[in-house]
Amino acid sequence: MKKLILLFSLIAILALSTLGFADTVQIGTGTATTSYLPIYGLYGYNYTQQIYLQSQINKSGNITKIRFFYVSGAITNSKDWVIYMGHTTKTSFSSTTDWEPLANLTEVFAGDVSSYLPPTNNWMEIPLTTPFNYDNVNNLVIAVDENTSGYASMSWGAFTSGSNTGIYYYSDSVNPDPASPPTATSRTGSIDRIQLVFPNTSAPLAPTLLYPSNGGWAFTNDVLSWIPTMGAGDASTYDVYFGTASNPPLVSSNQTATTYTPTLAAGTTYYWKVVARNEIGDSPASDIWSFKTPTTTQLAESFEGSFPPAGWANPGSWTRYSTYYKHGTASAYKYGSTTTQYILSTPKVTITSTSTLDFWALCSPASGILQIVYSPDRTTWTQVGSDITFAATYTWYHNVIDLSSLAGNNYYLGFRTGLQTANFYVDFVIGPEITPEAPGAPTLTAPADLATNVNEYTTFTWTAPTTGGVPTGYKLYCDTSNPPTTLKADLNALTYTLTTPLAYNTTYYWTILAYNSSGNGPLATVRSFTTRANPIISTFPWVVDLVPLPIFLLLIGHV
Repeated sequence: MKKLILLFSLIAILALSTLGFADTVQIGTGTATTSYLPIYGLYGYNYTQQIYLQSQINKSGNITKIRFFYVSGAITNSKDWVIYMGHTTKTSFSSTTDWEPLANLTEVFAGDVSSYLPPTNNWMEIPLTTPFNYDNVNNLVIAVDENTSGYASMSWGAFTSGSNTGIYYYSDSVNPDPASPPTATSRTGSIDRIQLVFPNTSAPLAPTLLYPSNGGWAFTNDVLSWIPTMGAGDASTYDVYFGTASNPPLVSSNQTATTYTPTLAAGTTYYWKVVARNEIGDSPASDIWSFKTPTTTQLAESFEGSFPPAGWANPGSWTRYSTYYKHGTASAYKYGSTTTQYILSTPKVTITSTSTLDFWALCSPASGILQIVYSPDRTTWTQVGSDITFAATYTWYHNVIDLSSLAGNNYYLGFRTGLQTANFYVDFVIGPEITPEAPGAPTLTAPADLATNVNEYTTFTWTAPTTGGVPTGYKLYCDTSNPPTTLKADLNALTYTLTTPLAYNTTYYWTILAYNSSGNGPLATVRSFTTRANPIISTFPWVVDLVPLPIFLLLIGHV
């Protein structure tokens, strides 16, 4: 009887180990990138081969799909691929002519891959027309022949494998023949991160939640995102649970996307979890994560619109930058100096004993230092908290600055660069409530004071106030009185062109005030200008002595 129990126990253990075995194998992790593999988009034609070791795969069976991690770039000029797979005893490519022969490879896919391209920083899944039966004894070669003329930069997720485990050829004029490939352009040990998809034999693992981060912030237009967890069956669909209850209800079932767009309200805490499923069964639920949204009156900025944002001041000439960002599509950027520190200032905020400044920052090189400063008037600045340093270059770091030492005050906060020649980036800024007060006075910019010959359809421009509350609108006054009292426009822009012309050759006065829910701010200093003269000539600058008609006709021979 004990032998039977032992036998059944062993069978159960084997069954559990089979169910727990990875059906999707991921090789390579990290954040490194490559432009050369699986294709080099900057050239018209490519042929590449990569070796993945048996020890990296450790699973036999039919590979039905492969996934490359797509980072960025356009695929229109690099879309026609032929993919081959094969067994090999090679552990590396010994020279630039040491290609695995085509006779040892099997064509598993041929076609246009552009429809498989995901959003940036996601896995690109290519279903194989002919599954490849991997023996889990030899190493695996994956070759890609790219045949679309033209070029555009592309970037792919990579990792450092064995020495010279990748080989590639590229050319704008020669489309290489995989049956007789030319001498390779180069070899590399930095090859693609890849996922090999085998048929499912188990249910998926619980998905890995990505964003919004647990206990973090989200804007009201944000999207929930997650990824499948490697190590078991491949997920085919997902159930999403979301809401304001700590055990959230089901809101979407059997969806294939790894994102969900919720309806979010300001100043609210939300909870969410995800369950994955496939034809074998359901995964356990993911952990329940929570996040909160800022209130409508809270400091919350991602630098997606005009720069600087409303209520911010930019004496340090920071700019909006769309190459590096933590949230959305842009961040605030400044190149630092060894002699000058540059400040980007938030609106004035009301600081309490629980106030923090929550933001993400990136720097290159890592030796740069960022500081948080505060000021009652945007003139005198004092540092709060310690210097912000960076452990690695071009890496986003989350920072939460305790502002409790400033409780009971209303201050402008500022991001100040250190005295280093470095690239500074700031994004996803969440802070205290914005102080409710009327805005300060705007600064008029055009027309210049005492300007002449101004077009009658005058274009007015001004800059936002540098003090007071955040404006929600501006009122433009213009007429022939000083000060002017005629309202020409009420708008939320920093420029306005008249649609009804002013009088010619006339002196006008103009000014602007900013306002918000707390009231009107003071008028800007009044300026004057004079419009141009009427460009249509109505009198001649000379006298014409008209000849009587009979005499005129006689002179020309008609009488």
